[in-house]
Amino acid sequence: MVRAAAVLGILAALAVYYAARLGPRWLSHGVLILLSWGFYGWANPPFVLLLCVSTVVDWYVARALGREERQRARRSLLLVSLAVNLGVRGFFQYSGFLLESCTALLAGA
Repeated sequence: MVRAAAVLGILAALAVYYAARLGPRWLSHGVLILLSWGFYGWANPPFVLLLCVSTVVDWYVARALGREERQRARRSLLLVSLAVNLGVRGFFQYSGFLLESCTALLAGA
Protein backbone atom coordinates (compact mmCIF):
# COMPACT_ATOMS: atom_id res chain seq x y z
CA MET A 1 0.00 0.00 0.00
CA VAL A 2 2.87 2.36 0.75
CA ARG A 3 4.41 1.70 -2.67
CA ALA A 4 1.13 2.53 -4.40
CA ALA A 5 0.91 5.82 -2.49
CA ALA A 6 4.53 6.64 -3.39
CA VAL A 7 3.95 5.90 -7.06
CA LEU A 8 0.79 8.01 -7.06
CA GLY A 9 2.67 10.84 -5.35
CA ILE A 10 5.44 10.74 -7.93
CA LEU A 11 2.94 10.68 -10.79
CA ALA A 12 1.09 13.63 -9.27
CA ALA A 13 4.37 15.54 -8.88
CA LEU A 14 5.23 14.87 -12.52
CA ALA A 15 1.79 16.05 -13.60
CA VAL A 16 2.20 19.28 -11.62
CA TYR A 17 5.65 19.86 -13.11
CA TYR A 18 4.54 19.26 -16.70
CA ALA A 19 1.52 21.51 -16.17
CA ALA A 20 3.85 24.23 -14.86
CA ARG A 21 6.00 23.89 -17.98
CA LEU A 22 3.09 25.27 -19.99
CA GLY A 23 3.51 28.57 -18.15
CA PRO A 24 6.50 30.89 -17.86
CA ARG A 25 9.95 29.46 -17.25
CA TRP A 26 10.19 30.87 -13.71
CA LEU A 27 7.05 28.94 -12.76
CA SER A 28 8.39 25.59 -13.96
CA HIS A 29 11.73 26.24 -12.25
CA GLY A 30 10.00 27.18 -8.99
CA VAL A 31 7.77 24.11 -9.11
CA LEU A 32 10.79 21.91 -9.79
CA ILE A 33 12.65 23.37 -6.80
CA LEU A 34 9.64 22.93 -4.51
CA LEU A 35 9.10 19.35 -5.68
CA SER A 36 12.80 18.61 -5.14
CA TRP A 37 12.65 20.01 -1.61
CA GLY A 38 9.50 17.95 -0.98
CA PHE A 39 11.12 14.77 -2.24
CA TYR A 40 14.20 15.37 -0.09
CA GLY A 41 12.02 16.28 2.89
CA TRP A 42 10.07 13.06 2.49
CA ALA A 43 13.30 11.12 3.04
CA ASN A 44 14.85 13.36 5.71
CA PRO A 45 12.68 16.28 6.89
CA PRO A 46 15.13 18.02 9.28
CA PHE A 47 17.64 18.71 6.52
CA VAL A 48 15.25 20.54 4.20
CA LEU A 49 16.23 23.81 5.88
CA LEU A 50 19.87 23.19 4.97
CA LEU A 51 18.86 22.46 1.40
CA CYS A 52 16.92 25.72 1.30
CA VAL A 53 19.91 27.69 2.64
CA SER A 54 22.19 26.08 0.07
CA THR A 55 19.73 26.85 -2.73
CA VAL A 56 19.38 30.49 -1.70
CA VAL A 57 23.15 31.00 -1.41
CA ASP A 58 23.73 29.40 -4.80
CA TRP A 59 20.95 31.49 -6.37
CA TYR A 60 22.48 34.76 -5.15
CA VAL A 61 25.96 33.67 -6.19
CA ALA A 62 24.68 32.70 -9.65
CA ARG A 63 22.99 36.08 -10.07
CA ALA A 64 26.17 37.86 -9.03
CA LEU A 65 28.22 35.70 -11.40
CA GLY A 66 25.92 36.70 -14.24
CA ARG A 67 26.56 40.40 -13.57
CA GLU A 68 30.26 40.22 -12.77
CA GLU A 69 32.85 40.45 -15.54
CA ARG A 70 36.09 40.54 -13.56
CA GLN A 71 37.68 37.10 -13.37
CA ARG A 72 39.00 37.61 -9.85
CA ALA A 73 35.57 38.57 -8.49
CA ARG A 74 33.93 35.63 -10.29
CA ARG A 75 36.45 33.26 -8.74
CA SER A 76 35.77 34.73 -5.29
CA LEU A 77 32.03 34.24 -5.73
CA LEU A 78 32.59 30.64 -6.75
CA LEU A 79 34.73 30.10 -3.66
CA VAL A 80 31.95 31.51 -1.46
CA SER A 81 29.48 29.02 -2.92
CA LEU A 82 31.91 26.13 -2.56
CA ALA A 83 32.79 27.10 1.02
CA VAL A 84 29.14 27.25 2.08
CA ASN A 85 28.14 23.99 0.39
CA LEU A 86 31.22 21.99 1.36
CA GLY A 87 31.24 23.53 4.84
CA VAL A 88 27.66 22.44 5.52
CA ARG A 89 28.34 18.99 4.15
CA GLY A 90 31.59 18.63 6.09
CA PHE A 91 29.99 19.78 9.32
CA PHE A 92 27.14 17.31 9.13
CA GLN A 93 29.28 14.47 7.86
CA TYR A 94 32.17 14.80 10.31
CA SER A 95 30.72 16.51 13.40
CA GLY A 96 29.79 13.16 14.97
CA PHE A 97 33.27 11.79 14.37
CA LEU A 98 34.87 14.93 15.82
CA LEU A 99 32.62 14.82 18.88
CA GLU A 100 33.36 11.13 19.50
CA SER A 101 37.11 11.70 19.08
CA CYS A 102 37.13 14.62 21.51
CA THR A 103 35.04 12.70 24.02
CA ALA A 104 37.38 9.70 23.84
CA LEU A 105 40.42 11.97 24.12
CA LEU A 106 39.05 13.78 27.15
CA ALA A 107 37.86 10.56 28.81
CA GLY A 108 41.31 9.05 28.45
CA ALA A 109 43.01 12.11 29.91
